[in-house]
Amino acid sequence: MMRLKRILWISVTVLATIFLIGSAGMWWFLSRWVPIKGKARLIQEVEQRAPVELSIGSMRYQLFRGIILEQIELHQRESHELWLKSPLTEIHIGWLAWLLQRQVAFRAESSVEHPCRSELSLRGRYHLRDSELSLQIRSNDMPLQSIAPPLSRYVPSALRSGGVQMNLRLHRRADEPLELSGTLDGTQLVWATPTAQARGDVTVRGQAVAPAAPDGRWIIETELSLRNGAIK
Repeated sequence: MMRLKRILWISVTVLATIFLIGSAGMWWFLSRWVPIKGKARLIQEVEQRAPVELSIGSMRYQLFRGIILEQIELHQRESHELWLKSPLTEIHIGWLAWLLQRQVAFRAESSVEHPCRSELSLRGRYHLRDSELSLQIRSNDMPLQSIAPPLSRYVPSALRSGGVQMNLRLHRRADEPLELSGTLDGTQLVWATPTAQARGDVTVRGQAVAPAAPDGRWIIETELSLRNGAIK
């Protein structure tokens, strides 16, 4: 029994030492690669895949905080319209899952100023073998008054005030259409027209499947529920 305990103790000690040395080596490499080459590679990849221009004030790696991006701005390439502005984003990557299971587990926290004021939380996994992506995005309460273009173009003009909270799930497999599902919770919403005004809390649940062909159509299903409603 004592011999077994000794073997287990030595094994655990060796594994812990390997993990610590590996973490130190990863930190040393990423702390030098991320700020310059990693930042340039990220900007290049994004701009090649979408008609946008991406700028990042600074990008660095810290052992216990992950990858830190500051002053992110995303503009539409032709019109130069601002699509996204984030003063701070932190990305944490599960390196152990990447090494053992060939999948990248990640989570991120982002402060967003444009196109609306919000704190976003992202959780996801990307399987390297079959290019399968699973992603969940959650937001805190987003005041309608803070919503700016281009997002404001999709908000009805009659919707005057209140807040919206988002819980969105995204799933995509290689060679298959993108699938979206989730809920939007609106609280203390005010819908005003020249003849009437409605107030209440609204929950929209839905799912959508992207078109399989460029000229295809989205398949969308939604369900709406109203609580604490009043009409004047």
